[in-house]
Amino acid sequence: MFAILKREVKNYVKRPLFWAGVFLVLFGVYQSVVPWLDTRYLLPGEQIINDYPEIIHEGEVYEGYVPTAMEERRKLWEEEIRQDLRLNFQMDAASAEAVLEEMKEMDIFEACRYLEENYSYYNALYVYRGTAYHKG
Repeated sequence: MFAILKREVKNYVKRPLFWAGVFLVLFGVYQSVVPWLDTRYLLPGEQIINDYPEIIHEGEVYEGYVPTAMEERRKLWEEEIRQDLRLNFQMDAASAEAVLEEMKEMDIFEACRYLEENYSYYNALYVYRGTAYHKG
């Protein structure tokens, strides 16, 4: 039995088609793993580029997002509202700041209603909900 197996293996090794198949398999494996063979280090002063947004609505703690404190949520919300008023409603910086000063004493829901009634800004509550999580 051993002699028969030995003879069959020798026959496979003698065939050039066998070696072509081995070469193709090894080449395919090499092509699959070549991106991971290089070691890439960070240069001095280079930082890892993270393309995730700073604020995300449904981030998880294991993805690096932590709940935002209420005071910080208000600041982030006001900054987003300020940008939207300047970009989408074509207000200058002084007018946008005046609107935010009027809403300083209001809670979030009153401020959102104020923006809806006076400026037709319907996205304010969604912007506030989007500030619930931030990068940790």
